[in-house]
Amino acid sequence: MLLTTADPVLLSNWRALLSGRCTCLSAASAAQAHQILQKEPVKAMLLADPLPDGNGIEFIRTAHRLKPEIKTVLLTEQTDINLIITAFNEGCIFRCLQLPAAPETLAKAAKDALRRYEMDRVQQKLADHAKEIDQYLHSVPYWLHRLETILSQSARSLTLGTGLILGSSLLILLFGAGVLLLLYFLKSILGFDFFDTHLSDFFSGAG
Repeated sequence: MLLTTADPVLLSNWRALLSGRCTCLSAASAAQAHQILQKEPVKAMLLADPLPDGNGIEFIRTAHRLKPEIKTVLLTEQTDINLIITAFNEGCIFRCLQLPAAPETLAKAAKDALRRYEMDRVQQKLADHAKEIDQYLHSVPYWLHRLETILSQSARSLTLGTGLILGSSLLILLFGAGVLLLLYFLKSILGFDFFDTHLSDFFSGAG
């Protein structure tokens, strides 16, 4: 978190309050804060307005254009709130507090800003991932893969069906062969000829 204030006492208080909760960087002016933003992966910014080298709200707008993902907590004594409302509606300010702010209020605002940054980052990753999935679902490789899968499943089904038919036919043939062997056994061992007896009866009846 970037702590931006020209008041050394306020900066010291902020560091004592937040250093155990997050990594803190400090800037005493808008120019110094801008340099830090260009070099460091800042997630949130705590800024006390006014700054010695410019309007704090204008700097917040500049910082938002540079890194729109940063969550800024503004502490100000301004009574004219029109500029603050405009910057807030533009999405440049995450939360605004009145100076002086109670330590627990300040700590909660800083925690919420960091948490919102992480939530937005996760949501962005999910959105990017969903976009990648959507693009893949409409791509040629995906449909080629689907076609290959369908053909492969159809081939497996055809092979299975053919195997079942052949297996059933083989069982029928084996059963028929078994019946014939049984009849041959009856004829050879018992002297009973099933075919001759029934065929003679059939032709006798026909005559």
